Amino acid sequence: MAYVFASLDGARRVECGDSEWHSVLETARGRDWEPEGTTIDYEFQVEEVWDDKNDYTWNLMLAFQAHMMALGWNGSYTEKENQVISESDAYALYLSLDRTSADGALLELLSAGAVRICDV
Repeated sequence: MAYVFASLDGARRVECGDSEWHSVLETARGRDWEPEGTTIDYEFQVEEVWDDKNDYTWNLMLAFQAHMMALGWNGSYTEKENQVISESDAYALYLSLDRTSADGALLELLSAGAVRICDV
C-alpha cells in the first residue's frame, strides 16, 4: 500500500510507493540528513477515534490508548500512523533531497511545512 503524505491542514496530499519512500529516506540519510524523529499528534489521534455516538467510557478508553501510543512512539518514518514530520525536519529532508530524483510533488510538500504520514 502506498504512503500518503498530507499538510497538517489536510489541504495538500501526495502519494508515493513504499519502495520509493524507503529510497527517499535512504538517499536523504546518505546526503547528511539527520532525522529528528516523527511525533504522534495526540489531539489528531483522539479526533480520529472519538465518536459522540459511543459511550463516554468507551471514548475515554480510546483516548487513553491514543495517549499511551503517543508516549511510547519510537519516531518512525516508515509506519503509517498519522505521525508528524516537524516543519524543521521536513525542510531539512527537502534540502537533502534537492537535485535528486525524488518526486517533485513530495519535495514541494516537504518544503512547505510539517507533514503528516497518513494512516490509510
